Amino acid sequence: MVDLNFTIVVQLLMFLVFLWAMTRWVLRPLLAVMDDRDSGIDHEKEQTQADQETAEKLEMEYAAALAAAHKRAHQTLEEALRETQNSHIEKRNVVRREQQEEMEKAREEANAFLEKQRTKFSKLSEDVAYAMMQRLGLREDAS
Repeated sequence: MVDLNFTIVVQLLMFLVFLWAMTRWVLRPLLAVMDDRDSGIDHEKEQTQADQETAEKLEMEYAAALAAAHKRAHQTLEEALRETQNSHIEKRNVVRREQQEEMEKAREEANAFLEKQRTKFSKLSEDVAYAMMQRLGLREDAS
């Protein structure tokens, strides 16, 4: 059988004092620090989530702004290309008109030269024919 003596009572009292002291000066501060740490971690998680949402929102805004800038650049490039093409077409038309005018002028000069040569040719052909007839003796010189 178990003897209940004064030593057991003292050990029990000392154990209870030890538990009380450990709870008061060690366990409660430790639990308070752990609770503060957990609440800090929860706060950091919330802050991280909010920062991530903000970053995603900013990234979407950036993508939209970049797409709009690309669209504006493409439109500006198309307008510049169209203006350049129209300018080249106008210059080509001006050059074409000038060339047609020069060709018409050259054609008129050539026609005038041909008319002059035709009148000379008819007189020259008469002279050649007369000279040939004289050489062949078909016609006598009236002089």
